[in-house]
Amino acid sequence: MIGMVRKVDELGRIVIPKEMRRVLNIKTGSNVEIIIEENNAIVLKKFSQISNLHTFADELALEMNDVTGEICLVCDEDKVISSSGGSKREFLDKKITITTDKEIVTSGEFIQTNKEYEHSYIFSIMCDGFVSGYAIVLCNNQLSTEAVSSVKALTSFFSKLLSI
Repeated sequence: MIGMVRKVDELGRIVIPKEMRRVLNIKTGSNVEIIIEENNAIVLKKFSQISNLHTFADELALEMNDVTGEICLVCDEDKVISSSGGSKREFLDKKITITTDKEIVTSGEFIQTNKEYEHSYIFSIMCDGFVSGYAIVLCNNQLSTEAVSSVKALTSFFSKLLSI
């Protein structure tokens, strides 16, 4: 367990130390859940809106798979939440790191990935102007323009659900 002491400012705010934000992958715009436990302890947890909408994330992965016929993943900022078209055991709850140029991530353009899959497409899932997660299609062939457009539309619709 890691502990640090911080003062509450005049507006009732507490700064989460940079080291802890880095460990928990909390960035500007990340949601943090505040819980009061029975023993009056305050617990801060990184909140994932995508995890909260797990059923919708499953549906998004299924619809993407129907459109593309490829392995489709729905992730929050840290890990895979839903998958379709491949072994769930291989992908579910696996940590992810998106290391591509932001422009490529947000546009859903073709990028190179690891040697297992020749191509991958990454679409950002937005909520209130911030990236909340990703829709990823892993495949060995390039997707058609229509398939890319369909996945973009599905991802955009899912983003709107998060913002409600």
